[in-house]
Amino acid sequence: MAKDTRIFRCSCGNVLHINFVTRKITVMGREGERAGDLDEMVADLEKEAAGRDRKFERALEEGAKEKQRLEDLFEQAKKKVSEEKGDEKPPSIFDLD
Repeated sequence: MAKDTRIFRCSCGNVLHINFVTRKITVMGREGERAGDLDEMVADLEKEAAGRDRKFERALEEGAKEKQRLEDLFEQAKKKVSEEKGDEKPPSIFDLD
């Protein structure tokens, strides 16, 4: 390792190799295997976040469509009831005598 690289040991057991010249951070696993480049890991996380955002937007759109469909069904049912009932007034309690 050159002077431009520092090694940090995490409490989780992983080792970070930080190169200050290239500004690269490499994560080494517990047994010395290379876990990956930090830039690659960040890019993967950003891709996952974009996928979650797309799913969330799709769910919002589906929810809005379902709400509109239910409102339309409610209005149709209200209209049907008003057509069946007509314009009759309900009987008054005073008229029952």
